[in-house]
Amino acid sequence: MGLEGVELVMAVEDEFEISISDFHAGNLVTIGDLIEFVHAAVNGFDLSREREEWSRIEEEMERVTGRSIAELPRSTKIVDLLDPDKEVEQWSELAGVPPPELPPFWRSVLKGVLVVVFVIPFVALGVSQGILMLALFLVLVCWLALHLAFARFRTVPDRDRTLASLVWWREPKSDEDTSWEAIAEKVRDIVGRELAIENMDRFTNDARFIKDLGVD
Repeated sequence: MGLEGVELVMAVEDEFEISISDFHAGNLVTIGDLIEFVHAAVNGFDLSREREEWSRIEEEMERVTGRSIAELPRSTKIVDLLDPDKEVEQWSELAGVPPPELPPFWRSVLKGVLVVVFVIPFVALGVSQGILMLALFLVLVCWLALHLAFARFRTVPDRDRTLASLVWWREPKSDEDTSWEAIAEKVRDIVGRELAIENMDRFTNDARFIKDLGVD
């Protein structure tokens, strides 16, 4: 790790009052990796368990996805290892949370659309063609709205998460935890300041310190 990298690590340590060992610093490949590490450290994750957790993650990833991650860099995005047809279910299983579902409001709308579709054939003979076309148009609009809503809730919530972040991802969190969003904002501010980057918005959390940000 060069001078820029050392200064960045020291700045993060000072800001959050944590310690980042050389072992951990060497595994922080992306901005997202650093955010996940700081979030874990600030909220009391036992960093001495990392090697043990990584072995467990390797076994769990192979069980869920059928793919070995033993030889992959920790900066690999989790979503790239998932089956595109099952990524939401696999993501939920890895995160330890149930798959996302439509909110009650949208489920009610869906039921309403199904009722309308069922009723239209029975009333079609007794209404004008214009009213029938309007009803069909409204059904189509509702169907499109439902499709968009369902697609929104059936997507992976954070496609930038890396394998490194998965080590700390499933740790139980208390109400007193510092939020991930607050830590992410601070970390990104520190990275921008220490590396003299004027516009951090140009870089997503999967930006790599060496290849993308030019850290020596």
